[in-house]
Amino acid sequence: MRNLPAHARADYMYGQAYRALEEKTKDTPGARVENNKFCLSVHFRCVDEKVIAGWFFTESYNTFS
Repeated sequence: MRNLPAHARADYMYGQAYRALEEKTKDTPGARVENNKFCLSVHFRCVDEKVIAGWFFTESYNTFS
């Protein structure tokens, strides 16, 4: 990958991050990953409040683990 131009490496890593976020949020109804060209956003505003409250008691969220 070192031989690729910087923009190609960035596109590859960006794609990996997008797919990882999609995978982490796929089981959360209402969660949405948005591709903003230069950044990624994860939206939880449509997730049921009961689900969000349950996260604090059942799981430790570390996106990069």
